[in-house]
Amino acid sequence: MKCNICNKEYDNSIKKCPYCNNKADNYGIVHLQNGDILRERFIIMDVVGIGGFGIIYRAEDTTMKKTVAIKEFFPTSLVTRFFGAKEVRLYNEKEKAEFQKGVARFLEEADNVSKINHPNIVKIYDFFEENNTAYMVMEYLKGITLKEMLKSSDGFLHPNLARDIVISVAEGLEAIHRNKIIHRDISPDNIFVGDGVNNIKIIDFGAAKFMDDKDTSTYPIVIKPGYAPPEQYIKHSEQGTWTDIYALGATFYTIVTGSKPPESTKRLEKDKIIEPIHLVEGLSPTINNVIMRSMALEKELRYKKDKDFIKALKDDKYVRNVKEEVKYRKSRRVLQIVASIILISILAFSSYKYYQFKKENAMLKKTTIQIWYSYNNKNKKSKKIMMDTLTKDFIKKNPNVHVEVVGISEKKYKKTLKKGISKNKVVLFESNVFNKGILKQSMLIDDMDSVLGNSKCIYLDFSNRKRIPTGFTFPMVVENTSSKAKNIRSIAYEYSEYDNYNTIYDSFKSIDENINVVKENSINSSVIKDGSVDMFINDKFNKLITSSKNYHKIQNKKVGRYKLIKLDKDKHFIGYYTGYWSINDKSSEKQKLAAKKYISYLFSEYAQELMYIKNSNGSPLNNNELDVFFDVNKELSIYKDILDNLDVKDKE
Repeated sequence: MKCNICNKEYDNSIKKCPYCNNKADNYGIVHLQNGDILRERFIIMDVVGIGGFGIIYRAEDTTMKKTVAIKEFFPTSLVTRFFGAKEVRLYNEKEKAEFQKGVARFLEEADNVSKINHPNIVKIYDFFEENNTAYMVMEYLKGITLKEMLKSSDGFLHPNLARDIVISVAEGLEAIHRNKIIHRDISPDNIFVGDGVNNIKIIDFGAAKFMDDKDTSTYPIVIKPGYAPPEQYIKHSEQGTWTDIYALGATFYTIVTGSKPPESTKRLEKDKIIEPIHLVEGLSPTINNVIMRSMALEKELRYKKDKDFIKALKDDKYVRNVKEEVKYRKSRRVLQIVASIILISILAFSSYKYYQFKKENAMLKKTTIQIWYSYNNKNKKSKKIMMDTLTKDFIKKNPNVHVEVVGISEKKYKKTLKKGISKNKVVLFESNVFNKGILKQSMLIDDMDSVLGNSKCIYLDFSNRKRIPTGFTFPMVVENTSSKAKNIRSIAYEYSEYDNYNTIYDSFKSIDENINVVKENSINSSVIKDGSVDMFINDKFNKLITSSKNYHKIQNKKVGRYKLIKLDKDKHFIGYYTGYWSINDKSSEKQKLAAKKYISYLFSEYAQELMYIKNSNGSPLNNNELDVFFDVNKELSIYKDILDNLDVKDKE
C-alpha cells in the first residue's frame, strides 16, 4: 500500500504508515502525486498536511527557483479525486453551487491576504484555478507550530517568552484587522514559530471573513473549544477585532499556564476559570489582567483595538482587571454626561465654514459624478482595484452619490482630460499630469480645514488649492551591498531628487573624497530621469539618491543586497506632494459638493491606508496612517527624524 501522506510504500496489513503514522483508513483522500505540475510552473514534491477544507503541498517553483507551499481547496465533505487523476470531482452535482461559492471565497481570501505585507503574516505569492478547484501559493515556512513548541517544552513557556510571541501575533492581527478581515481561528496550531522566536507567523486563513460581510453562508463554521468566544457560537452574531482578541487571550492563557481555558459557552453558564496568576508563580499582574480582559465574556470589556492590547503588554504598567474595569466604566458615566454638555457647548461655537460644510453634506442631494484617473501598463490592474475599492466604500457612506470611475492610459490622459473638461464630462480627476489650461479650469478649494473635518493631516500648507495632494514622498539613500558593486564608487541620483543632491552628496564627500558622481553630462539625461533605480538594481551604482516611493521596488528586486543610509536630521531636505486631485469648475454645484466630499474621504484612514500602505504610492498625509506606514515599513523608520525639517513642495 502507498501512503497518501508521504507517498511511501508499506505492508497493507499495518494499520498505520510506519513512516509518518498516517492511519490507513484515511486513504479515501486522494491528493496530487509527487511530480505533478501546476500552472506549468510548480512541481509537487510531497504533502505537508490534510485538513477538512484543504490539502497543503510542498512544491518547487521552477521560475523563482525556490520551495513554496501550495494549498489546494479540497473540502472533503463535498469532493474527491480518483487515484492518479488531478481533477477534483463532486460527490453530488447538487453540491456544485456550494462548492463554487467556496472556491470563490477561497480565491477572494487569497487575493486579500496577498495584499497584506507584514512580517508576522504568511506571505501569499499567487493564486489560481486548475483541476476544477483553486490553489494558493505561499511561502514555505521552516519551523514548528506554537502547539508543537509547547509539546517540546513541558506544555508551557516562560511568561516573558510567551509575551513576546503574543505581541508579534497581535502586531500581525493589527495588519489583518486594518484590512477589514477577522481571522476567527487564532490558536497555538495556527501560529508558526520559525527559525528563532522572532520569526512568528499567523497561518491558515481558512475561517477568515470580512468584518462587514453579513452573508455567512459561504464561511465554514470553525469552533475551537477554549479559544472561540461566545459570539462565534451564534449564527449571524456581531464579530470583529474583539473576536480575535479573545482567541489571542485564550492562546496566551494556554502557553503561560500549560492548560487550555474552559469553553466560553460553559463559562457563560458558570464561570469557573482560574486566573493565570493563581497558576503561575511570580506571574506579573499586568500579564494576568491583560489575559483576563482579552477573555472577558462581554465583548464590550475586551480590547477592541489591537494597539491597546500591544501597548498594555509593552508598557508593562498596571492594567485594570475585569471587575475593576466594570467599576471604572460605571464611575465614568456621570463624567461623560458632564463632558457631553461641555462638548455640545464647544460645538455650538464651531467655525461657520465647518458648520456650513457639514450642513451641505448632511443635505447632499442625489447626483452623478464621473471620476477619471490615469494608469500605466505596470499598475493598470492594481490601480483599477484600488479605485473600485475606494469608490465602493465611498458610495456606502454616501448613498446619494452615484460614481462612475474611468481609467485612462497615461499616454492619452492629458489630451483626453482636456477634452473631458471642456465638454464637462469629468467632475473629479487625478491631476498628477496637468497643464496651465487644465489648471485654469479647475475649482479653487479654499476651505481645506472644513474639507478635512476630523482627519488630522500634516504638510497641508500648499499654496495651489486647485490641485489637492493626498500623499507625499521624502528622500531616501540606498547603498548597494551586492558583491558586484563592491568596487564601484559612484553615486547616482534621480532627476526628481536634484534639490536634495548637494545636501546629501556633501556628507558622502566628507567620508570618501574620491567618490564619483554620475552627472547628467556623463550619462543620458533620460536615463537619469527614468532609469536610475533600475540601473542601481542592476549594480551600476554604489549609492542611489532616490525617493521613498521607490522603496518597495528596491526591496523586492534587491532582497538582502542593499541597505538604507540614515540622513542628518538637522539638515533641511525637500519632499514632494503626490496623489493630486482636482475638480472641474464647470460642474454643477451638486457635483462640486459631491466631489469635495470624495476628496475629504481620500484623507480618511481607510483611504489613506489603501492608497499609500497597501499600494505603495508614497506616504500618507494622515497622521495616524503615517504612524502605521512606519510600523509596516520598519526599515524606513530611520527617516522619521528628517520629517520635522522636511520642506514638502508641489511637483510641477
